[in-house]
Amino acid sequence: MDAEWLVQLASSGATTLVTAAATDLWKDLRPAFTRLLGRGDPQREIEAGQQLDALAATVEQVPEEQQDVVRREQAQQWQTQLADLLHEHPQAAEALERIVAEQRTQSGGQSVTGSSVGGAVSQIRGVRGSVRFGPDLTPGGPQLPAVPEPAPAAAPAADDTAVGEGQQVTRSWVAGPVRQVEQVDGDVDVDR
Repeated sequence: MDAEWLVQLASSGATTLVTAAATDLWKDLRPAFTRLLGRGDPQREIEAGQQLDALAATVEQVPEEQQDVVRREQAQQWQTQLADLLHEHPQAAEALERIVAEQRTQSGGQSVTGSSVGGAVSQIRGVRGSVRFGPDLTPGGPQLPAVPEPAPAAAPAADDTAVGEGQQVTRSWVAGPVRQVEQVDGDVDVDR
């Protein structure tokens, strides 16, 4: 298996795990990670359950304003642990990928794996108003800029971990800009 992909999968798994810790999603996710980490050995599953309980307790015990920092730190630690697991047991990758995909579906998030986009991507959600992209094309107004040739996208850094609900992208690239507009009350003009 591709080592870069395994690192990205470990990052996705860690993000999924710590995002769910101490939330309503935990009750469904904890058993799946217990089985993954235990690899069929009852004693390892008990130890994995204890580690997972410690993670949830750590997140639960900090004040809400510090939870993002704690979750980021925990995600880095769990990424290392999951990367080690995948390195030693590559067959676990399929199970981890399934856990991540199922959790994203249950939490209402978006998961994209193995895609290529030759141009720009615009994602809009939670906007209570109108969204307008691009320059004003009224007569005498500014003209559309020339579209640059797509450059190959660089792979994301192995330690680039985003913790939070919503989106997860692995083994994918976009040749153009990515625009995201979320949770806006009112009208939005982008690149006008």
